[in-house]
Amino acid sequence: YIVGGIFLVILFIWTFRLAYHLSKRICREFSDPRYEMVFSEYSINRNVLYFIQFELQAFLGALTSCSLYFVFRDNKITSDVGEFFKNWNYFLGILLVIIGIIGEAISDYQLEVFKSTFYGSGGDKSVKKVCEDGLWKYSRHPNLFFEFCIWLGFGLAGIREAGDILGLISPVALFVVVNFLSVPITETHMSKSRPYW
Repeated sequence: YIVGGIFLVILFIWTFRLAYHLSKRICREFSDPRYEMVFSEYSINRNVLYFIQFELQAFLGALTSCSLYFVFRDNKITSDVGEFFKNWNYFLGILLVIIGIIGEAISDYQLEVFKSTFYGSGGDKSVKKVCEDGLWKYSRHPNLFFEFCIWLGFGLAGIREAGDILGLISPVALFVVVNFLSVPITETHMSKSRPYW
């Protein structure tokens, strides 16, 4: 039960860090301006739009996390320590998830520091600027890249036989959602709220 235990601990760390980060953001600004911008373009009742948004997010969350089924479904193969060390995908999966969690935490922290420094007390609120410090210097959305690493790691770790490749639906679904939904919405919002970038 080595892999199950390791990944249960890693999953708890990822969940706790993300929940803590999101709760801080929700307490600071209850509504997300990106969704407010999207909702303002429709004449549909706002409550209906919120319902659709949350149901869509629940579906995508379930789809994205399906790789966990393959990681936790059967630990017979990994109950033997020798078998565990023969499977390269366990190591690669664990490595990717750990890199993803650390990278995501660093990039989120760098963005918080940038916001508090640039827009903190005494900062010029009329000038809108995009974070280009740390990991944000190399990627516009490093936290989304590292989230992809996490779910790719879970997907790889769950592969034990040919059919288990279905666990890679998670990173593929996340890639599609990020590239065709999250990033376009965020970039559109940034182009309107940060005309100087």
